[in-house]
Formats: sequence, structure tokens, C-alpha cells
Amino acid sequence: SGLAGVNELQELEPSHCEAIERATQFAQDVLAPGLGEFARAPIRAGFHAVPSLNVLHLHLISQDFDSPRLQNRKHWTSFASPDYFIAPRRAVEVLRG
Repeated sequence: SGLAGVNELQELEPSHCEAIERATQFAQDVLAPGLGEFARAPIRAGFHAVPSLNVLHLHLISQDFDSPRLQNRKHWTSFASPDYFIAPRRAVEVLRG
């Protein structure tokens, strides 16, 4: 099943693992050819443990955290802390037990 209708990590079920893996692979496929020499820092994918929007979505963020969007400590923490920024692999591991 896909991720349509899922609003946050807590709503995920084991049946969503394949959709998470597909979304992660898609993100890697999109990033791989486009960054090349322009990548200043590694890019990480993840979900917010406390959602920022009312639909589950996968974030991609440069690990140099150089962005005008990271305006305060709360923004930085939401992407830098493993308790708040959950790697897709970790979500799948939890779902599969």
C-alpha cells in the first residue's frame, strides 16, 4: 500500500514499509545525478517525529544546515536530532520489529 492518507509516523503500519523504501529510493535517484560536484555536504532523508504538515512527507536536507529556513533552534533541532528527525531505515526497522 502507498502512504496516501497517512499524516504522521504513528499512523504507519508494517504494510507501509515497501512504500517508505520506494520513497527513499526515489529520493536517492533524484539526488544522485543532480548534485555531483555541487554537493557541499551529505544529504540526509528523514521524517519529522512531530509532523510539520498534516501529511506524512520525506524531507531531504543538507547536513551543513546552511539555509535561511533554519531560523531558530527549534528548526535546527527538528532536522539535527535523531529523536526528532527519523531516518526512513529506522522507521522501517521499527515497523518490522
